[in-house]
Amino acid sequence: MRLTLWQQFSSNHSAGFRIVGEFPDAQAAKEAEATLRGIFTSLEQWIETNPEQANQLQQEFAKLSPLEETLKQRYGIEWEVTLLEWLVPAHEIGCVGDAITVVDNLVLLGNPTETWSGGFPLIALVEKLAPSVKVDSEPLERRLIVTLQFAAPDEAAADEIEQALMKDYYLKIVPWLAYYGGRLAEEPDKLARDVLAGIEWTKRYFKNWEAERDNPERKRLQGQISASNTLEENERILAALHDLELKLGLVSVLETAYGAAWQRNNEMNFHLRPPDIQRSGLNFRLENFFGSHNAFAGLVAWLRANGCAVAYQFEEAT
Repeated sequence: MRLTLWQQFSSNHSAGFRIVGEFPDAQAAKEAEATLRGIFTSLEQWIETNPEQANQLQQEFAKLSPLEETLKQRYGIEWEVTLLEWLVPAHEIGCVGDAITVVDNLVLLGNPTETWSGGFPLIALVEKLAPSVKVDSEPLERRLIVTLQFAAPDEAAADEIEQALMKDYYLKIVPWLAYYGGRLAEEPDKLARDVLAGIEWTKRYFKNWEAERDNPERKRLQGQISASNTLEENERILAALHDLELKLGLVSVLETAYGAAWQRNNEMNFHLRPPDIQRSGLNFRLENFFGSHNAFAGLVAWLRANGCAVAYQFEEAT
């Protein structure tokens, strides 16, 4: 029996990336993840304390923050583009930590927000830490082929898993959301509530867009923005415009407190690029999994939590 699994993933931008670092054992992978996560945390702290400089570097792309300059020298790698290009927007919606996870002896990385970097300079950094590194990056013309196999504990579980994988969860909570990134969420109920709130916000957004986009006050404020204004004047107008759009429900859910949860749920909903799933009795084989690193880790964790024996393979296309 051949099934189709539709999916969405975070690295769907033309220069998105996935990086897989393979280590001798799970402990070595955890240590490397801690090192890389520490780098992201330090950069996020720098963004927090230097917002104007961070925004400028994000736009300039080819200039580095002081911390990146230090890391470039410490690891002796080419570091020509700043990570702030995608870290700044990730920081704004609270998903910097989603850039990395670990599964068994693998460290998995990917862009949690859109990027033009194609994985630079993270690929070189991971290569300094991991004995084996595989990459999916369109700019580098490198593609990962991911195969996932699992065996359900019994027929009833196999049927339930098959039905769950077949559903499209657009504007619905994905069953394996609580295992996003391969770890059971500390507050799964809160995560679910935030997703539901994000779903309701999105429904309201679509409903209100046609009704309120020509709102007279909105158009008045838009008309006040001018190159002849001072920067402070335009910032004041933009702040007032944002407050009005928030009140009217015309602000994207990603700009709300539910943005990170909403993005996680969408990432776990496999409905954009369809790999094949084959089933034979209790055994399943998923070929050409294009999902994000967190979607892969979450699905593996959910399957294991449901009693499945899971195996997988990452290969680079030749």
